Order: sequence, then structure tokens, then C-alpha cells
Amino acid sequence: MRRLSTVGACVLFVGMAGALPSPDSGGAGQAGDNAMQVPDFVLEDQHRDEHDYRFPRERVTVLLVADRKGSDGLEKWVRPLYERYELDIDLRGIAELSEAPRIFRGLIRLGFRQVLEYPVLMDWEGEVCEALNYPGEIPRVVVAAPDGEIALKVDGEAEPERIARVMRSVDALLETQREESARNGEEASSRQSAVTPESNPT
Repeated sequence: MRRLSTVGACVLFVGMAGALPSPDSGGAGQAGDNAMQVPDFVLEDQHRDEHDYRFPRERVTVLLVADRKGSDGLEKWVRPLYERYELDIDLRGIAELSEAPRIFRGLIRLGFRQVLEYPVLMDWEGEVCEALNYPGEIPRVVVAAPDGEIALKVDGEAEPERIARVMRSVDALLETQREESARNGEEASSRQSAVTPESNPT
């Protein structure tokens, strides 16, 4: 339960970054959304620990991406996803913090640290979020296969139909992963049988 509350606490930067002066974003973000692969990236969390995020990975990945304005809706996404999958997926929060003035970064990190230990990845330059074509001002959920290929992107509040879409996508990827694992196990068993010499009767 602690992991659930701490992942959900990535909404903290609503209060932290929202209280800070920031330039006008000019409205919602990118014209076009053609990101098909989650990029490899390295980001620090609120503890200044680096997270080297590279593919392929062992588990299905679900990224919860939000900026200051979009983070209001994250908690309602986190709860049903965590309750259904727990540690079967890699559920990760990314905070788009490019609007936060550099002078306030320490304050924002401190605010995160005071309420949670679970790492929230802090995209200070917005480069990872840009690579994911994050449009800004709304939460975005990105579902990716273990090889990093994006299976689904859903923008907006956690309405029942959107949650169901995400879960159907995750379920399909998990089923594919189980089938591949079973197939690989069968192939390994067959190879082992082929090289094992038959015992000779005495």
C-alpha cells in the first residue's frame, strides 16, 4: 500500500511547481503525435539518484506523465492500475518540470522527499516528455511493451472507458509475454532433451 501512495504522490508538484512563478506555456503542446517507441533515458529522482531507463526491460511499462497543470488527474489513474497489476508491470511517474525556474529546483526536490521515498523521475528540461510527444496540461498514460514499443497512449482524466482501454492494452501485452515465456521454456526443454545422452541399460 505504501508503494501505491508514493506513486500517487507524484501529484505533489501541483502544489510545489504551481506555487512558483513560471513563463506562459502558450497553451497545449505539440501538433502531431508520432512517437512509437519509448526512448532510452537517464533522469534523476527527487533524491538525486540517477535512473538509467533502457530497453528491452523485463516487464511491461506504464508511464504516467504530467506537468503542473496535468497532474491533478494522476492519482485517479494510479489507484486502479496499481490495484490490478501491483508489481506485474513497471509503473513509473515522470514529472514534466521544464517550467520550474532553476533556482527553485532544490525546493521542489525537498517537497517530494518530505512526502515520499518512492522515486519520481524529474524531467527538468522536458526532453523525455518531448520525445513522448507529451502535449501538456493533461495527464498522459503511455503503455509500452518490454522492448519499448508503444502500444497505447491515452490522454485525459481517468474516466472508466479510458481506464478500460489501458487495462485491455496491458492485459494483451502481459498475455503475449506469458506466451513467449512458455514458448521459450518449451524450446529450451527440447534443446536440453536433444543433447542429453540416453542412459545405457546395464
